[in-house]
Amino acid sequence: MRWISIFVVFLICACSPDKESTIFNPNNPEYAAYHFLKALYIDQSVTETQKFSGHDLKQLLKHYHIASAVQRHVLNLPLHDVQLEVQEIDIDFFRKMDGEVKIRMKMTGTRNDRPWFDTRLLAVNKENNKWLVTKIIFDQR
Repeated sequence: MRWISIFVVFLICACSPDKESTIFNPNNPEYAAYHFLKALYIDQSVTETQKFSGHDLKQLLKHYHIASAVQRHVLNLPLHDVQLEVQEIDIDFFRKMDGEVKIRMKMTGTRNDRPWFDTRLLAVNKENNKWLVTKIIFDQR
């Protein structure tokens, strides 16, 4: 009986992917959400951000030439010294193949020289076998 308990615990731990590994795998929607915000807040590159954007969002981002303008006008969240975390993902096995996935990202940083954290909900869709951010949904939490 003891061996069965140990095996079950091992199986549960081995089957649940940690959040860190999902942001490094381009086949996961978390990868697109994380790298979209990383390019915008950490790398400060609108061009790099567009690589993780769907067509309509990419057209919107082209109107802004600097990352701080996108942060201020598109996300309504200018931050400095940002750390990103995948907080929640609305997905199941079948939707991971196709369709829209919503990912809540937590951003921690400074705003007006004060510690600040906020979340944004990103809609990620699969286009041409690549996950891309298509919408930024203002979180109601």
